[in-house]
Amino acid sequence: MGRLRPKFSYANVMVTILAFIVLGGGAYAATQLPRNSVGSKQIRKGSIKPSDLSAKAKRALVGPTGPMGAQGLPGPQGPQGLPSDAYVRSNIQGATIGCCERTTILTADVPAGPGRYLLVFNGAFTSSPSYPVLLYLRAGGTDLDSATPIGTASFEASMDTVAVLSGGTELAVDIDTVDTDQEVSFAPGALELIAVRVEELHHQ
Repeated sequence: MGRLRPKFSYANVMVTILAFIVLGGGAYAATQLPRNSVGSKQIRKGSIKPSDLSAKAKRALVGPTGPMGAQGLPGPQGPQGLPSDAYVRSNIQGATIGCCERTTILTADVPAGPGRYLLVFNGAFTSSPSYPVLLYLRAGGTDLDSATPIGTASFEASMDTVAVLSGGTELAVDIDTVDTDQEVSFAPGALELIAVRVEELHHQ
């Protein structure tokens, strides 16, 4: 023992302690950090991401639900459907009309009792050649409205009017071509006649 004692000098002991700190101290710091030893000074700004947080921490960051905001302005009104008492008639078959006689292409009877009615006609046609045509909307043999659409290879036509009608009055749509070479055609379902009673007439 007497021979070994001179070899343990103060310098040897300090070197050994420093070697231990250098080689093992880093691993200790990385795996055995004391609790609450890392604060805002040790964290670089922007280095913490949401994925680094626990579910409990994320829930803690969500504040209480705020009060309901003011109601917004109402949106635009959607398309109006037809009233329940509207009567709609369309053509079952198609046809081709040649020059030059007035021809009835659609008929219907007033479905309800006497009253003031809104009558609307819409139709899709093809014309060859593309000359104008004459259209008439009539009730009980009397013309209520007319239109003169300029024909193209395909064209649409419409008429609308309000009339006082009695129950059972026949409604009709007529067409008349204006040129000897002209032919006007329409397909099944291409014509539509709508009758809506907008005011009932009460007899005293």
